[in-house]
Amino acid sequence: MYKKHFGFKERPFTLVPNPAFLFLSKSHEEALAHLSYAVEQGEGFVEITGEVGTGKTTLCRAFIEGLDNNTEVAYIFNPKLDSIQLLKAINDELNIDSKPDNTKDLIDTLNRFLIKKISEGGKSLILIDEAQNLSPDVLEQLRLLSNLETNTKKLLQIILVGQPELGEMLNSYELRQLGQRITLSCHISPLTARETSDYIQHRIQRASLKSTVKFDRTAIRNIYKFSGGVPRLINIACDRALLTAFVLNQQKVTGKTSYSAIRELSSTGGAGKKSPLYNKIRILTASIIIVFLLIFILSYNEVSDNNTILQKIVSSAPESSETNYQEQMEETSVNREFKEVSQNKKTRGETQPVVTSNDKKLEKVIENSPTMEISETTGKRQVADIAEELTPHEILVNPEPLMAKEETSLNLEFFLKKNNGRSTRSHAIINVLELWGIKPEIEHDINTIRKDHRFFQLAAEKNGLNLYSVNNNLALIKILNLPAVLKFKSMGDQPPGFYILYKTTNNKITLSSPGNGEKIEVEDNEFKLYWENIAYIPWMDKYSITGIIPVRAPWKSVVGLKNLLEDIGFSYIEINSVYDENCINAVKEIQKKYGITVDGIVGTRTKIALYNESRSFKGPHINN
Repeated sequence: MYKKHFGFKERPFTLVPNPAFLFLSKSHEEALAHLSYAVEQGEGFVEITGEVGTGKTTLCRAFIEGLDNNTEVAYIFNPKLDSIQLLKAINDELNIDSKPDNTKDLIDTLNRFLIKKISEGGKSLILIDEAQNLSPDVLEQLRLLSNLETNTKKLLQIILVGQPELGEMLNSYELRQLGQRITLSCHISPLTARETSDYIQHRIQRASLKSTVKFDRTAIRNIYKFSGGVPRLINIACDRALLTAFVLNQQKVTGKTSYSAIRELSSTGGAGKKSPLYNKIRILTASIIIVFLLIFILSYNEVSDNNTILQKIVSSAPESSETNYQEQMEETSVNREFKEVSQNKKTRGETQPVVTSNDKKLEKVIENSPTMEISETTGKRQVADIAEELTPHEILVNPEPLMAKEETSLNLEFFLKKNNGRSTRSHAIINVLELWGIKPEIEHDINTIRKDHRFFQLAAEKNGLNLYSVNNNLALIKILNLPAVLKFKSMGDQPPGFYILYKTTNNKITLSSPGNGEKIEVEDNEFKLYWENIAYIPWMDKYSITGIIPVRAPWKSVVGLKNLLEDIGFSYIEINSVYDENCINAVKEIQKKYGITVDGIVGTRTKIALYNESRSFKGPHINN
């Protein structure tokens, strides 16, 4: 969509592992050198590992393209196979007979081919991508294949490429025989900040006809913070940033443009999730800090009154509750950076910077926007194929503060103690579905799911609805104006309760107990004392506007969007599959009305806002 605007011959940041776009960072160059050396020297087993999205597949394809004609390669990229299937796949890749259905005949055929190939001065290798998905039995079969040899050399070289779990498998006691045969091993690391800048420029140059588009330093810094140097996440962020710049008619990607793009990404996928290693480091750091604090307290105990210290610790406990700690641990680095900037400016009495031209709307939205989100898909990350969970959760840019414990409302406390035992997930979702005019069907198997988010999502999907999750943002819940299931804290020995957000006014909300229909109206401040800061909101996508327009959506979604806009009252919209200027402007108008980032990108929040404006489609609302 933006190729002509920026002068590209093709999109520079697609997720396709195109070898022409290979960027050799220090660790990528080292891995490629290992592969080349292994083939040249005839090494038996080679192991290449790297986190998700670090460019392993692109590297493999570039390596294969660089091999000479005397080298035969069996490239296996879908290794969830049993031993027989793997042998058949290898023979297929080498263009030899794969019809036999037994191991012996398949290996005999392969052995004859390998002997002939080596007698002609050629080489043969097997390269298995995503090798962490191989079962122990299949890995053992590969070890046996490595026994195919002459008196002087191996007939076959095997290269295993996969995620760090592959290394853990090969180091296990069960696979120690295979692990001992790994002669070369290399790990591909994420890019450094400098390499990230070079990587972005490299891909732009590769895709350009006459492009002069630039990413300024702040934009690159934001993208690096978001991606952690993982090439796939860099591609996702850069592609979205270019799209946002295009919508705003900019020729340069600024820090504010990149921030807007990253916020939208975080609201639609787990793209910004950190790697397991990153999370381990954060947990380790937190543990070290706790240890030092304990040492300090113990040392202080030697010269202070122990009871006084304990009283201080107990009295300060509400300030560092488990909920707040979890929020801090889940916060993305981009979110932290913008919080710190905002807080520093408030301390100095400064206001947020005002941007001229097309950036004014964008800056205003950035300042006022209440949330960042993370979700799943399409993954675990990553947006359909981009993320890791199925629907978005939200992280606040400026979280609403929890109220002090002293302000407890005895009325709400009594209500929760009375009803928590019967206010279950099943009752709650059934009540909300009935508000949509649906006769709910909740299968028994769904009730066995432990994770609340997954439970509500499957229950909604089973009954023809989607699910949107909001964390710690009552203001956004009110804006979306749909009934929600809210989770409340456990009371005494009772489990946590799930209640229906039935009605809202300016400073009050009405809760309904799904067990008996009893209702209570409470002040927002009282409500926040007991709320677990999570809301599950079912919503209906009548026009099947799937994906994210215009980033990643089928043409039918654009047609559905235009039909919805026409229903809202935008009569000048031409119904076709082109996401044109009139359509973009109409979407922006609705986004502005609802306080959503005004970028013309149709994500979940924008879809809900659009359906709320529909004249023919009326769902249940909490604020009429």
